[in-house]
Amino acid sequence: MIREEAATHGLDPYLVAAVIQNESGFEPSVKGKAGEVGLMQVFPRGSRAWFRCPEDAATLARDARANVRCGVAELAHWRERCAGDGDAWLGGYNVGRCDTETGARYARRVLRLLARGRGESKPLRAEWRARLARTGATR
Repeated sequence: MIREEAATHGLDPYLVAAVIQNESGFEPSVKGKAGEVGLMQVFPRGSRAWFRCPEDAATLARDARANVRCGVAELAHWRERCAGDGDAWLGGYNVGRCDTETGARYARRVLRLLARGRGESKPLRAEWRARLARTGATR
């Protein structure tokens, strides 16, 4: 499911998995204080309005595939809107605006999880982070 949805938007499935780990710890029933739901902690109203996700809050909370589909669409949206700047677009996903300061903290957490998910023992190198920032995807 993660691979399919990530491929649809040209995102690295390991990056999507790292966001899911950070947002919900892979617990689909998690609900955030501000109303976020599911694996990717999607805001139901925002997802319907901005990312054309037809699912209602109950569906997004209950259906992991719908939640991941909408969350990945939102990640792709922020990557495009923030011109591929890795810290800013990951921050956009986290706070709802291209924000390099807040985004840098969020990006560090997500990239640490990404490194672990890929089996890398060290944090990602600057070269790799630069590639992520330029393309929004890894190969």
